[in-house]
Amino acid sequence: MKNSQISLFLLTAITLLQAVPANPEPGIVRYPDGRTLKVYLRGDENLSWHESADGKVLLRNVAGIFEYALQDKQGKLTASGIKAHDPAYRDLHEETVIATIPYPHLEPGKLKGAMPKNSGNAPAALPF
Repeated sequence: MKNSQISLFLLTAITLLQAVPANPEPGIVRYPDGRTLKVYLRGDENLSWHESADGKVLLRNVAGIFEYALQDKQGKLTASGIKAHDPAYRDLHEETVIATIPYPHLEPGKLKGAMPKNSGNAPAALPF
C-alpha cells in the first residue's frame, strides 16, 4: 500500500513538472484596414510570449492590439506604440522603428515582461 502511494505521488509529480510547448501554428489577426498579422505563441505553459512571423517579440496594448515589444532599462518588456503587421504589410515608418529595436537581447531567458502562467496579461480573446 505504501509503495503504491509513493509511486502514485512520484507519477503525479513528474507529470506536473513537464511543461507543454506552445502550439507551433500561427493565429491570424485581421485589422480593420485589411492588413493581417500572423502571431506565433512561443514558450510553454509556464512562460509564453507572442512573436511575429519574422521573430519580432509582440505585446498587446490596453486595447488588445499587438505592438512590437521594447525592453526598458530594468529588462521589462513594454509595448512600443507601433501596431504590428506581417512583414509584407509594413509601411516605411513601421520598418524604420522596428529596425532600431535590439531584438537579439529579447531572448526567452530574459523575457521579464513575458506572460507567466495565469498573469493578467495572458491572451484571452485569441486561441493562441
